[in-house]
Amino acid sequence: MDDEYLKDYLPGRPKTAKKYAYSSKPLTYAALPPLSYLPANAMPDAKSNGAYVVPLERFNSSLAPFSQNLVIDTPRVAFDSELPAIEEKMREISESRILSFMVSEPSLMSEFHAA
Repeated sequence: MDDEYLKDYLPGRPKTAKKYAYSSKPLTYAALPPLSYLPANAMPDAKSNGAYVVPLERFNSSLAPFSQNLVIDTPRVAFDSELPAIEEKMREISESRILSFMVSEPSLMSEFHAA
């Protein structure tokens, strides 16, 4: 039975692989202004030439007028059961046309982006 199974196997035959040809190019990103974390219960300074980092859970309608100067920080760790709520909140926030999201889990950005 082993002989029948192994009849097409050539043990001395060298294995070969194709070389992977890759190319790369530098990625370009829009420059971010100086960032600072917005203290709890504080409001952004409208005259600031920088941007403020705000945790996702702290974004609310009172911050919406400053949205173009906000970088929203998403949770560093999220359980699968929490992801739908996080993604929904990100969708809502993106409608405010924020400056950017700060993500440690890139899959959170798979469906949309801040404009």
